[in-house]
Amino acid sequence: MTVDGFGAYRRGHVHSGLDLEGAFSETVHPIGRGTVVCFFYAFANRGVVVRHELEKGRILYSSYVHLADITVDIGDSVDETTPIGRIFNRSELRKSGFRRQHLHLEIRKNLDDHAEKASYLTKKRAELSAHFMDPWVFLSQHL
Repeated sequence: MTVDGFGAYRRGHVHSGLDLEGAFSETVHPIGRGTVVCFFYAFANRGVVVRHELEKGRILYSSYVHLADITVDIGDSVDETTPIGRIFNRSELRKSGFRRQHLHLEIRKNLDDHAEKASYLTKKRAELSAHFMDPWVFLSQHL
């Protein structure tokens, strides 16, 4: 279930992904085959970015944010069966200050925008379009 959608205006920025509701301590898997390229470490925005090579050599990145644990390393090859982390348990959710348990999923066109900051620095639709794709659109076209 979607908690918050792509492009929604909230708290001073344009939402760059989908917030997907999940169960407490649920394991997170990537959307497909790729390579882990970077992490964000700060709680409650800890996350993993996976690089995916698509048809005709096209490169995109999937980003998974609000993880309690990260279970992969940079350079690891992953696919949709690889656990990359888990979302918060009840105690971690309370500590995070979020109202709802969720995973923030982004589809990124590039990483030249300081990946760990772009989500909350994206103030205009033009910036959103330059760096991100709507995850629902991407997934419907590629799954």
